[in-house]
Amino acid sequence: LKISKNRVHNPFDGDLLNASAFYGIYLTGVDAQSTTPTTVENNLVYKNTGDGPHYGLYNTSSNNVNYYHNTIALDHSSNPTTNSSFAFYQTTAADGINLRNNILSVTRAGSGDKYGEFWNTSTSVITSNFNDFHITGSNAAVGFNNGTDRITLADWQTATTQDANSVAINPAFGGAATGNYKPLAPQLDNK
Repeated sequence: LKISKNRVHNPFDGDLLNASAFYGIYLTGVDAQSTTPTTVENNLVYKNTGDGPHYGLYNTSSNNVNYYHNTIALDHSSNPTTNSSFAFYQTTAADGINLRNNILSVTRAGSGDKYGEFWNTSTSVITSNFNDFHITGSNAAVGFNNGTDRITLADWQTATTQDANSVAINPAFGGAATGNYKPLAPQLDNK
């Protein structure tokens, strides 16, 4: 299974205050073999309107999934919300999850919790590296694991022993208002 080159955006434009949850790419019980993993690559999830909780990438009990080169920008700013936002959310035990070379940007307005990576199940086997975490605003954390928010990238790296080569840089998107999410920050080159 390959999910590639999709643009997922504007789910609730007809009802900006809709409190339903939003899931950009949702895998549940998708158990691939380690020799032929599921690949979620080169997708763009952005401009997620609505007032409910937002999940860019959602994995529940799906083994052997590679999340490569995705840009998740949970950046809706016109209505502040108290609901949470998760660039990547994993729950229920799974093995062989790989997150590499993703831009995980959560800048949604409001006081809701904001996470780059949320590991709800501590027994899952997840490898994460070479990602960019841009998580801002109130109640912002690079990640969550073992029941604890990891506020900074250094906190996250120490707690998880993951993301040794990851960075926390504002990607400076080329024109989010027009759907241009090309990162322009020179610090991201070759990271």
